[in-house]
Amino acid sequence: MQLVGSLHLEAEPDGGALVIDDRTLIAARVNKSAYLLLQALHQPCTLADLVTILTDAAQCNAAAAEASVAQLVDELVGLGWVESPGRVAGL
Repeated sequence: MQLVGSLHLEAEPDGGALVIDDRTLIAARVNKSAYLLLQALHQPCTLADLVTILTDAAQCNAAAAEASVAQLVDELVGLGWVESPGRVAGL
């Protein structure tokens, strides 16, 4: 999966970011962990890649990272903010 081209990230001083979709003009504020994952999604990534990134950055266990990544990806898919060929519902 990968971010759609219309999505832009603007870093904020607290480590989070403002996410802006040029197609719909929807904006959202994300925390530092979500920003890290969104940055990774500028390149094609798998769920496993994202879980590894979050596990390493947050120094959390894989199960906690997997749950957080799955929730974020579901939200991104719902908003149309990622392209994910072949992705099935429920991961």
